[in-house]
Amino acid sequence: MSTLQELLEKRKRKITMKVKDVYTFQQAKEANLEVKFETGKVFHEIKGEKIIEWDYPDYFEKKLKCGSYDIIPNNYGIKEVPTSILLYANFNKFGTDDMTERIKTFLSKDKELRSYGITLVKRGILMHGPPGTGKTHKINNTVMELIGEKGISFKLAMSDISIGDFTDFLGYRNPPEGCDKLFVVIEDLGGGEQPDLGMRLASSQDHLLAFLDGNSIPHNWRHIPIVIFSTTNYPMLFLANLIDRPGRFDEVLEVYYPSGDTLIEYAEDFMKSPLPEFAKREIAKGELSIAHVKDALIRNIVYQEPIHTTIQKMRAWTEVIKKSMEKKEI
Repeated sequence: MSTLQELLEKRKRKITMKVKDVYTFQQAKEANLEVKFETGKVFHEIKGEKIIEWDYPDYFEKKLKCGSYDIIPNNYGIKEVPTSILLYANFNKFGTDDMTERIKTFLSKDKELRSYGITLVKRGILMHGPPGTGKTHKINNTVMELIGEKGISFKLAMSDISIGDFTDFLGYRNPPEGCDKLFVVIEDLGGGEQPDLGMRLASSQDHLLAFLDGNSIPHNWRHIPIVIFSTTNYPMLFLANLIDRPGRFDEVLEVYYPSGDTLIEYAEDFMKSPLPEFAKREIAKGELSIAHVKDALIRNIVYQEPIHTTIQKMRAWTEVIKKSMEKKEI
């Protein structure tokens, strides 16, 4: 395979665009299409011995502004959608209290770290714990507290978005003018992945490892500090090269279930009134997530279901799920 063909294969994008021209390989060489790759305006795809030149849509010309974005699929691959994340005032009571301060300290050391010859100032943080324990809430709070007027954040779910597509997305956009920090939130790491996926699990991690290592982070973003947050409910599914490798995930934090007393305080704050004694006794047993308690409160408001009865049903269902998972263990 020729050098040009290798470059074309490497630059392939799964994006639908309008065909501009079709070249033979010889015509492509004579047209010096390699130079056009540097402009970021043209896409090329090999079809047999033909090379098709595509026009990029205006989508790729959009300029980003500082703020928070969700990354979602669209007709061109993926796109950014501005989001507004509300702070949960009492959330610092529920595990990993010092994470925000640690990230703040890290960001303040950007220039000092670069003085040691570090050209990519990056931190990776993996949060794991049972579903509903508040991992995403804590990350949202941390990002929104620290993003300020000059930061930018992107949030994506691995079940919906390829990390490779996301790095392409960054490569075709420059940071907003004056941007001084980048947060990337990757939710549901390993979300639906199970051991029976075989090679699909390893394949899905190739782009992730390259991104966490910093190898695939585009050069136009490397002058600002980058913090990568990830969440997972299934840390046991990952190899040590992912979860026990500083430089990829530098910190691995477990988020525990809140204590019974903390959940009671949350529930009474939510309801703006004291809880019935039956509800307090049931919640005080612990081993519940914030999500469980919140849903029990909502059912009480909407359907007048007793809080303690709903939580008892939830506990019973949790046991069913645990037993079913035990049967699936290899």
